[in-house]
Amino acid sequence: MTALEINLETWAKGYNDTALSCLFMMNNYWYLCNNIRGTKLGDLMGTSRLCKYEQSTEYYAALYMRESWEKLLVFLCEEDLILFPGGRAIDRNLVKTRISVFCETFDDMHKKQSAWILPDKDLRRKTCRLIVEAIVPPYKSYVQRFTSGLEHVTERGYHNAESLENLIRSLFQPKLGNYSSSKCTDLIGIRNAAMKHLSSTPAAA
Repeated sequence: MTALEINLETWAKGYNDTALSCLFMMNNYWYLCNNIRGTKLGDLMGTSRLCKYEQSTEYYAALYMRESWEKLLVFLCEEDLILFPGGRAIDRNLVKTRISVFCETFDDMHKKQSAWILPDKDLRRKTCRLIVEAIVPPYKSYVQRFTSGLEHVTERGYHNAESLENLIRSLFQPKLGNYSSSKCTDLIGIRNAAMKHLSSTPAAA
């Protein structure tokens, strides 16, 4: 199995997008762990190897979040919002700007990642839940704290917490037809897309 793990690392480096590379690794370690467990091969490999795959899945999930969605949180900072030390007045224009930039960046990220696929339903739900938990509560809290009395804050493309969550939960869905326009993050998808290197590693299936 070491050869397969090395191949996964090699394929992951072929992605120009770091977040997609992490998603690829997360998905494939999840696939290996869940398809080997309970089989004769899994028994031969032992519990320690399967635990290693579980740890790798969690590691790349955390790395994926750090390289993508968690970067949005920088736009929800409180720095410079208070106009006077010890006061309560806030810079309303700055609040609007930060929320606007957050939403625009979210939309761009969502559009890009809508082309990415996680075939396993359980992993797809788990990943979406991670994203929701990371950004929806902070965004909701920020909006509630700093937009009281601001007009049009829910207009001009701004999101509310519900719309953010709905968009996130629509991600990573399998697409009908061929995979040429989507980014496949599993071994089967890569094989169907005829990505390079796979033909030289028949043991990867």
